[in-house]
Amino acid sequence: VCGGHIIGDEGTIQSPRFPENYAPDANCNWVITVPKKFQVALTFQYFNILYMLGHCELDLIAISLNNISSSLETHKDCVYDRVEIYDGAVAEPNNLLSKLCGQVTAESVISNSNVVLVRFVSDSSVQKSGFHIDFVRGSFSLRQKTNLYFIDSKSPQRSSVLVLELDECASDTHGCEQRCVNQIGGFRCECDIGFSLRPDGKTCQSTCGGVIKATNGTFFSPNFPLNYPPMKNCVWQVEADEGYQIIVNFTHFNVEGMKTECAYDYVLIEDEGGALLRDYTQPLVYTSTSNRIKAHFVSDNSVEKSGFAAYFIKDLDECRKDKGGCQQLCVNTIGSYRCECESGYVLADDGHNCKEGGCHSQLHDPDGEITSPNFPMDYPKGKTCNWHFVTTPGHRLLLSFEEFALEEHNMCKYDHVEVFDGGDAQAPSLGVFCGNGVPPDISSSSNQLFLTMVTDASVARRGFKAFYSSGKCEWRIIAEAGRGVELRFAQFDLEKEANCEFDYVEVFDGLDRSDEHKMGHFCGDELPPVFVSTGKKMLLVLNTDDSEERKGFVAEYRSSAPATARPVTKPTPPLVCEVTLLML
Repeated sequence: VCGGHIIGDEGTIQSPRFPENYAPDANCNWVITVPKKFQVALTFQYFNILYMLGHCELDLIAISLNNISSSLETHKDCVYDRVEIYDGAVAEPNNLLSKLCGQVTAESVISNSNVVLVRFVSDSSVQKSGFHIDFVRGSFSLRQKTNLYFIDSKSPQRSSVLVLELDECASDTHGCEQRCVNQIGGFRCECDIGFSLRPDGKTCQSTCGGVIKATNGTFFSPNFPLNYPPMKNCVWQVEADEGYQIIVNFTHFNVEGMKTECAYDYVLIEDEGGALLRDYTQPLVYTSTSNRIKAHFVSDNSVEKSGFAAYFIKDLDECRKDKGGCQQLCVNTIGSYRCECESGYVLADDGHNCKEGGCHSQLHDPDGEITSPNFPMDYPKGKTCNWHFVTTPGHRLLLSFEEFALEEHNMCKYDHVEVFDGGDAQAPSLGVFCGNGVPPDISSSSNQLFLTMVTDASVARRGFKAFYSSGKCEWRIIAEAGRGVELRFAQFDLEKEANCEFDYVEVFDGLDRSDEHKMGHFCGDELPPVFVSTGKKMLLVLNTDDSEERKGFVAEYRSSAPATARPVTKPTPPLVCEVTLLML
């Protein structure tokens, strides 16, 4: 998502995901407006856009300023990824100020009017890191110097001018502490992200926080991408108009701390809607419930890391008023919204209303929620509905019912739910359920589970709500009769935590998952020992949560002589060493 209308004296625009590679098939338009009687000066602080030989062999800038035009290189147009700048708010050829691709450093473009249009287009092939553009209002004119050359044109309507501008930043005499930016007829000093310019206009000081009212933008930890300083307490307040929400995407995050607590360095997002308060050491995307948030960054006096980079955009919540015109469900998306329907219904052709549809679903998500048709209202009569759950091979599925209300019968002959341990109703049945009692949790023995609901033509009730998940991987290893299973880990890299509560591997002697048969429970990056079962079966279980991801493990197994006793291994506690020095 990119583009928008920016009104102000100065500011910044960036390609989507900057400084990461921009997205394919982007078409972004920024309209920048400064007060009347002023012009807009845009300076490219960073520019890296795909170019192709024969189309944009080098950097290409085509500038049109009334009756003066300048072409820094006379090659064909940039036809793949490009940035175009127009004088005014309309992308007309006669208004083109600049067209760029490839790599450009510290180029400036000046408008004639108080409005410019910046357009970014990318195709579906190669992506680069994009661009960072600063803009500022002012009154500008070309300065005639000894290095200004006029070239007469044959056309009386137009003349051409080639300006060779002195780059004051090329020498070491500019005096800028961090960054020097060349401009037409001069230069200016700038500071890296996380620093601000001192009043002398040349040296920089560490800073953080502030009030942000732009439509979209970025904020960073001090010194980013270098390590942040100790003992910082920064607050960014991001404000949007009434009816908008704020979406914050952390594109980089490396802060001291454990995910179970944020006792050291952390980011805290305060939502003034009062609905949610989150503090993180590992955030990804946050969507506000109000039009104003505060992002706090706190560091202590010990370990420093590279910190964070966050991109934000302000989005109108179209679902806030009358569900956006949707009959059942409204889902807000960035820049738009969509209507959805309850289980058992499908979206009508108008995209807003719902109509009764089939109730046969195949679900591949690792977890989710299902409900009977029309839940929590009464389910329809005379229906047969199926849900087929499929997850990654090696995983099992867990089905948990939260609410359950079907027609009562001691044999469940009328309205009922039946669960099968496989991919269809021919698989072994795991249970038939009816009435008001919530069924127990149901686990599959493989990566598939099949649920069917049958209703007759008489009584109808609320139905059910259930959740499914597949967070664990299981490998059942079976050797030939009279032999045991030997398991050896060749590589091991899981999330490290003192009690191995988050991501961990468990090894069981046999297929029984009780503590009595558990041979080991491991996490971190140390190789577990070699295991040998006492019988012909062994069970290996991997459990992962939804936060940190690591490489995992590689294990080898083979048939061997069975063990005579079952080893019991617990997570290795931290090693504490005491050293006594004797001074002679």
